[in-house]
Amino acid sequence: MGRWQLLFQVIQMKKPLSYLIFFLMVEAACAQTNLPACQGTDTSKWSNCFGASTLSNRNKYVGEFKDGEFNGQGTFFYLANDYWKGDRYVGEFKANKFSGLGTHYDANGTVVNQGIWVHSNFVSSATVQQATSPTLEIEILRLEKAEAKRKQNEAEEQLRLSQPNAQLTPAVTSISPLPLSANRRALVIGNDTYKTVGKLENARQDARTIASNLTSVGYQVTLKLDLTEKEMKAALRTFSEQVQGGDEVMFFFAGHGVQLGAANYLLPTDIASDSEAQVKDEAIQLQRILDDMSDRKAKFTLAMIDACRDNPFKTAGRSIGGRGLAPTTAATGQMVIFSAGTGQQALDRLGNSDKNKNGLFTRVFVQEMQKPNQSIDRVIKNVRNQVAAMAKSVGHDQVPAIYDQVLGDFYFKAEK
Repeated sequence: MGRWQLLFQVIQMKKPLSYLIFFLMVEAACAQTNLPACQGTDTSKWSNCFGASTLSNRNKYVGEFKDGEFNGQGTFFYLANDYWKGDRYVGEFKANKFSGLGTHYDANGTVVNQGIWVHSNFVSSATVQQATSPTLEIEILRLEKAEAKRKQNEAEEQLRLSQPNAQLTPAVTSISPLPLSANRRALVIGNDTYKTVGKLENARQDARTIASNLTSVGYQVTLKLDLTEKEMKAALRTFSEQVQGGDEVMFFFAGHGVQLGAANYLLPTDIASDSEAQVKDEAIQLQRILDDMSDRKAKFTLAMIDACRDNPFKTAGRSIGGRGLAPTTAATGQMVIFSAGTGQQALDRLGNSDKNKNGLFTRVFVQEMQKPNQSIDRVIKNVRNQVAAMAKSVGHDQVPAIYDQVLGDFYFKAEK
């Protein structure tokens, strides 16, 4: 495949003029190395060559390959239906990740971040030069080691969360963690400390409790607390990139939620306005998360949204546009759970004498998920029945909403 054929592929992309400019930039950098064009259609065999590749999620890479991976100078285009649609990264790659010097541009060509990247995470601002100086190479190695240490610390924290701790996770006080499974992944987010809308009291605690219980049944859990818009989108992008075909995926969000029209949005902590247009720009649309999991071909996706509270722009609850969230659409293999039904408020506690640090939905869910040999269908139905009964005991209506398109049986904890 010659370079003019590669150029033709780039022109077929959306916004061809802007992508053509970046192609020519990469082409110029590539010409300095005199790399030949990659041959054939099997990218796993491409090495020491320059090529263009379309990923399974429709994103594209144009640049240098080595041993079947993105290695060297290149440009990565976000073309899929995700939060970075139209964005691109121009710079250095190692083992299919942004690593080294690079620049992230948004869809309008504005610089988002420029500097040093490690494993696709932006870690330090720096001037992008044509060649990496020895001093900067040492700095990149230092940052890579620091990033590896950070990930190790996160893993140790997740392990700590899975250990018996009556104050933090009462549902797992007598349960030994199962071995982590390569195909069980979870992203858990808890947002309490909102800047311009009402702060919450136990969303972070709910997230911690969910995370520790999922870890105890073998999930590889990413726990994130009090995320801004940028941090939340980055966490979702990173998690989506980790999901592989056949994975069992869990997404849990506790915080403020928004219903605008027929769509539901999850609010980051720095949401700045209650205008519909700005909320749509700054918040995270739930359907996009579900679409991402479908695009990644997850075998089973369970999304639990504990955000059905009163309008946060008026009170201290966890939703806007009236109480509750709008009915959602689950794709095949997906189940979506809202902690309360349409028009209902989800309870944080059962009266002033209730000292439990978790909301009603979370405390019931973690107890049910730890029961062995119960399918997810049975777990969720038990949760719904118990939550409804407990809420009714204090004169309140709360019936968790379930949207189920799951085929087959899935278990949190299966024992022979």
